[in-house]
Amino acid sequence: MSNISKILLILAAVLASAYLFLPQYFVFPVSGLIKTAPVWILAVIAWREALKAYRLFLSLALVFSGVGDFALAAPVQWTFAVGMAAFLIGHLFYLLVFSVNLRKWSQLDFSRQTIIVLIGLYAVVMGAIVLPKTGALMPAIAVYFIVLSLMAAASFASNIPRWTRIGALLFVLSDTLIGIDKFLAPIEFRHLSVMSTYYAAQVLILAGLCWQGKHKQN
Repeated sequence: MSNISKILLILAAVLASAYLFLPQYFVFPVSGLIKTAPVWILAVIAWREALKAYRLFLSLALVFSGVGDFALAAPVQWTFAVGMAAFLIGHLFYLLVFSVNLRKWSQLDFSRQTIIVLIGLYAVVMGAIVLPKTGALMPAIAVYFIVLSLMAAASFASNIPRWTRIGALLFVLSDTLIGIDKFLAPIEFRHLSVMSTYYAAQVLILAGLCWQGKHKQN
């Protein structure tokens, strides 16, 4: 990792920590910018550090994730759909990244096959529980669940590093917490639980592809 990327990563960590632990001191649009800035900084790092084969898609995944962050931070209801659309595009770019080195099902070990099946079961169960509560957003959220699950499954079907696969699962966890909190029941410490898993997901996906992946893919 270059010195500039190290400085950028530290800056992203500082801003993410501020948003995680001091949210009461910020109001929109400043809160939205502080929430979004760490992810956009990661997009710059991705452009500097990632392999050429997936540099563009990885950077765009982070850029659109940042757009989603800002939209979800806005204090108006209609921006939820905008944020979800931005994250959907981000997941599609992640799906393209993970599809670069897809393996055949027969080439996957039992643990990966099991996790992929469990991700599929997650999508079915969460869809059955959450979708009936989503009202007019049902078609859009159904599509989002499918793409999110495909993204996570593709990470385990691809020849990509372990950190990235863990990051994909944390992304699923973060989005699951959002869905439960918004449509089923309020979650205690929702801000900290959702954002900590989300930031960790983005960092691990990036770190796996940019640094772990340059040394070993397993």
